Amino acid sequence: MDAPGQQAELLDTSAAQDLKQDQESFMRTIGGAIVQFGDGGSVSRLSLIWEASIVRIEGIPPYSTAESLWELLQTLEHPIAMDSIQINATTACAYVSCEDPESADTLCQQSAAQLALDPAHCGLTFQSLMPRNTSSTTTQRISCRKVIVSWYRATRLVWLNFGGQHIAQRVCNKFNSGKYTIGHRRIPAVVPKQSGGTSRNPVAWTVLLQDVPASAGKDEIDASIWSTAEKPRDIQLAPSAANSDVDLIPTRVESLLTQFGPVDFTLDSRDHGKRVKAIALFVDENDARQAVKALHNQQQGFLGKGKLFLQHMSSSKFKISAKVYDCVKNDLEAHAIEWQKAHLAFRTYQDLGPERRFVTIKVEGEQVKEVADASKLIGDIVAGQLIGTDGVPFWSPALATNGSAFQKLKHIQQELDVFIERNKAKRQLRYFGAPASYPRVQELLAKEVGVDAVSLHTITLDEKQFTWACRGGLARMSAAFGADVVTLDVVSSPKKITLTGTVSLYQQAIDFIEQAQDGVAGSARKDGSAQDCTICWTPAEGPVTLACQHLYCLECLESLCTMADAGGGEFSISCQGDMGACQKLLPLTELQNLLSSDALETSLETSFASYIRRRPQDFRYCPTPDCGYIYRANEKARTHTCIKCFEAICTACHERHPTISCDEYRDLASGGYAAFARYKKMMNMKDCPECKTVMEKTEGCNHMVCGGCKIHICWICLATFPASGLCYNHLSEVHGGCFDVLRG
Repeated sequence: MDAPGQQAELLDTSAAQDLKQDQESFMRTIGGAIVQFGDGGSVSRLSLIWEASIVRIEGIPPYSTAESLWELLQTLEHPIAMDSIQINATTACAYVSCEDPESADTLCQQSAAQLALDPAHCGLTFQSLMPRNTSSTTTQRISCRKVIVSWYRATRLVWLNFGGQHIAQRVCNKFNSGKYTIGHRRIPAVVPKQSGGTSRNPVAWTVLLQDVPASAGKDEIDASIWSTAEKPRDIQLAPSAANSDVDLIPTRVESLLTQFGPVDFTLDSRDHGKRVKAIALFVDENDARQAVKALHNQQQGFLGKGKLFLQHMSSSKFKISAKVYDCVKNDLEAHAIEWQKAHLAFRTYQDLGPERRFVTIKVEGEQVKEVADASKLIGDIVAGQLIGTDGVPFWSPALATNGSAFQKLKHIQQELDVFIERNKAKRQLRYFGAPASYPRVQELLAKEVGVDAVSLHTITLDEKQFTWACRGGLARMSAAFGADVVTLDVVSSPKKITLTGTVSLYQQAIDFIEQAQDGVAGSARKDGSAQDCTICWTPAEGPVTLACQHLYCLECLESLCTMADAGGGEFSISCQGDMGACQKLLPLTELQNLLSSDALETSLETSFASYIRRRPQDFRYCPTPDCGYIYRANEKARTHTCIKCFEAICTACHERHPTISCDEYRDLASGGYAAFARYKKMMNMKDCPECKTVMEKTEGCNHMVCGGCKIHICWICLATFPASGLCYNHLSEVHGGCFDVLRG
């Protein structure tokens, strides 16, 4: 292993590379399923972990493409249900994703037999692999797919010959000070020594340059000494320690890594002294582990006597509001000192957008447990404190809009220099700031905002009423009832107006709509302005502009993303601009840039839950409380054992009856005595002769004690006794012993 100083150095990867790694594929593992999401956050592909499988095909022709290989495999006698194919031309391998292990095994058997008849493909070999891991859909996902690779640079010694000591010393000093560099690197130089010279110059001086990049030739070295007066008379190059072209070393390293699985290989262009470093991001974290195990600290021929050094890294990222970060920054930095002692790298990256809305927090290290512990602590810190009493959240219906109650909330934040995060969907507030200020926040909220005796009311709009609201009606309602009272919900289907107030005020609003909308339905004037949010039709708070140029409050956009199935259809996040007519699907890359980690992952979880809920004929949740895993429904009764809670479930009737049929279970559940009797006999169960308590004998001797009346019982003939001794005597005398005896 490297020394601590070297380890810390390897942890220092660039912000650009880290942020690039944030742009990951939108595949998650949720509820025991591997889920691929598409634009709009909808589920585009779903397979169960225990069903998925991958086939690795080795020896593919160099001209192969995913399309050509797909066509080839479709020519098999029994085509297989395949999801996708990935080609790795460097290692001449392909990875074929199948829907289930049986398909993978069948593919291997068919292909090996049938394609071998074709001389062009007789060299192909097939191997069925375990399912590949994907990211867990938690807000703070821990990724273990990254490997930092390094090796010592290929260098050589170079001798610079000069005619005089003074000029040689000046050149030596300029290399050591960095005024002269080779390949933008400072090159150490040894104090000039007097050499034998030549016949024309019997006294010569030589400067020895160390660690010169092996790729540097005489012309580059000569050009590095830019002063014409200090040019050497002669340059001599020692042989390089590497056995191959230096420029090909990164390609050789990448080729080694791809033998363990698909990998994204990026060379680190920064100067790391004597080492060259690269980032390898594997598709499968198990491939990453195997690569480190096999290659770390091992000599490689293309490095001469040099070795490769690999570090398997675990990391966790949090994308949080910049306002939240400003409040928790000092707390995080205090813990960062301890994390540094544990060789964990802690970094923060400011959002690159002009609004600087988010900050990304990253913790990274070699030990998964230490990264997980640090991530849990960070999660607790950035979650803030729920504002409420005895676990009951403080909330006022007036906070559902950006009206006067919300403005008072903002005033409290400014007065006390704290941040109060509002979550309209969860109807709660979270506090970020000094603990000493929290009681004052509670006091001011109760006084200034209060929990009024009002509630939220919804008024459903038909198409004509919705047009009226968008073309001036909402503005007139706001003028009549208050801007903080009336909001327009354009996400739901049908559309609706939300009103905060009393029942009497609600009835007045209904009357207002019925009396007024007919007279303005044909008006061409559109409500709102360019600064109004597309959702709430009030000036946008924390404005966010989509690629289609429609404006949202950040909170409203997050609500839109978590309620994308509110219209009753499939989950799909689409823009609601132009009175709901835009409907442009929001790409997941855009959502990733605009939303916090929590909002994005919550949206994906909601999309998955909606997908499962709408397909009860295909998928069901495990009935065990708090399990959360799903299984595939099947008209044919099969027993599925949940891989999380190990509960045995019938895939047809979705009940737990592993040893009896669905009909017998239904009969038993409805009080069918015949089925119950058969079930008891099958399970070796009998009734207590005294109190009729059902007993089951799983092991041991034939002396039983009823759990109900505590009578002692002979299990063989059900004779009863008041004491154990009498029962044992009975077993010995009547049945030949306490245990069952096998008779020939």
